Amino acid sequence: MLAYVYIDNTMVNEQLLEKGLARVAYVYEPNTKYVDEFYEIQKNAMEQEIGIWSIENYATEDGFVEEAVGAEKKQHLKKTIKHAK
Repeated sequence: MLAYVYIDNTMVNEQLLEKGLARVAYVYEPNTKYVDEFYEIQKNAMEQEIGIWSIENYATEDGFVEEAVGAEKKQHLKKTIKHAK
């Protein structure tokens, strides 16, 4: 199910991608209105190596690889998520 979520005229989907807390996945017609923008935002987060993109081999085309995350990185991600709220 796809949802575009807004808070105070700000799209939450974009914020999650900007902070590296989400990835673009499972996009199917007709839900492609923002897909190009989402991929561009994701690309920027990947280049900056923030959030999920700061952990090598964690975010993949097939989902997330839990084994790629060490204890230190898990703690860092939890802090990042907490501060994003």
